[in-house]
Amino acid sequence: MKERKITDKEIELLRPYTKKRKVSLWGTPSMVTPCLIRTVFGNGKQLMGFQTLNSRPKYYLVLVDSKTPIDNDDAFDEFFEKHFGIFPDVIYQAIEEEYGNANDLENNYENNNNSPCRKFNKGIDCCQCDKKYDCKWTKWPALNDDCGCSWWQEASTKELKKCFEKHKEQK
Repeated sequence: MKERKITDKEIELLRPYTKKRKVSLWGTPSMVTPCLIRTVFGNGKQLMGFQTLNSRPKYYLVLVDSKTPIDNDDAFDEFFEKHFGIFPDVIYQAIEEEYGNANDLENNYENNNNSPCRKFNKGIDCCQCDKKYDCKWTKWPALNDDCGCSWWQEASTKELKKCFEKHKEQK
């Protein structure tokens, strides 16, 4: 199995899943527009919801292989590592490559004058950036991964197939 980039056709077919929706976190309702990740893992016949704890209630959508056992943590980790790499690192990497990293400690961006955020914002630290400036490195959907993550099945292979068939009928 391989990773690949999502096709324009898949993006179009997934449009119903990327519409703004009402979600709840700790009983507080919010309007969220899920962010579709452009990296597909395997055949892309299953849609997984994925969120970092720091970005809740916002979340990403990831197309994964139909054989991915999303609801079994141990089997899921084993499957992903066997076919794609260590989970959740490979998902984090796909998000970061596409949208940047909100708190990139690995590259010494936090409190560092070399930070793209600090350069863009004339020396202001990243933690203040998202309140005052439009900066790709701190705004959603930039990756903010320092507190863990959660995932779930957003749409099964069967549900996606129905969605795709419905789309064909409408054309």
